[in-house]
Amino acid sequence: MLIAIEQRVMVIGNANSANDMAAQLVPVAQLPVYRSTRRVSIFPSLPDDRIENVGLVMRYEYCPMVDKVIVHLQARSIHDVDYVLFGTGYYPDVPYLRVLEPNHEYTPETGVTTTAARGRQLIPLTGRRIEPVRIPSLFRQIIYARNPTLAFIGAIISFIPFTFSDLTSTWLSLVWSGRIVIPDSIQDKLQDEQERLKTLHELRSQADNPSDLVSFHFLCQFELSYAKLARAEIVQASPDLGDVLAKWDDEQDGRRFAMYATKLDSLYVLAEKDKSLGGTG
Repeated sequence: MLIAIEQRVMVIGNANSANDMAAQLVPVAQLPVYRSTRRVSIFPSLPDDRIENVGLVMRYEYCPMVDKVIVHLQARSIHDVDYVLFGTGYYPDVPYLRVLEPNHEYTPETGVTTTAARGRQLIPLTGRRIEPVRIPSLFRQIIYARNPTLAFIGAIISFIPFTFSDLTSTWLSLVWSGRIVIPDSIQDKLQDEQERLKTLHELRSQADNPSDLVSFHFLCQFELSYAKLARAEIVQASPDLGDVLAKWDDEQDGRRFAMYATKLDSLYVLAEKDKSLGGTG
């Protein structure tokens, strides 16, 4: 999409995608560039007086006569908006991927497995009706429980996605080669998903805002324990990889989180701004 000079733009979100869009729009869009946020971002970005944070959007009103949008906020409205850009993440939907309809279903609440009366058909694996939002029926959020030849790398949202994908892809290769053993039964594989769903429900019930980075595929504080287990299984199956894979321990985890402050400091240096002045120096 091309944004014409001096067009009014609203960006929704304040993680990496939204922050990058807002920063790149500043030189060409009408100022200020509006950014709708609902929480303090953990992702570093340089303060910019040309970007105005405006809080939650309550609703949009399209004006067909002028082909503009009115964005209604909690306290005011912004008129004549040309574009509303969403930087709110990705929906895990693969519409072209279809799998065989299960010929039996396990209900964890009752512990009963029932056989489907109708014949098996090809059905979509993912979809917007799945709640909570996720790629369903995955063991360790990687392997499709009903057919372990189907797997997903990158479904898990990590603070360091490329390093994490290196870990999980190595784990998957050792599973497929038979060097790491996973549960045999579908029921046992689906237990992993049920435990994650239970944890997610508990996190949502404790959060002030259920949308605060609480999602099925975002492990957040559980990322370290997940990675430790995967790495331990890898090293047990292939000890020589212990010196190759990134370490996952408390000390290394602390360094990973510290990178946000380091990155923010570097942004101020590159922009030749004084951090003590809030970016205005």
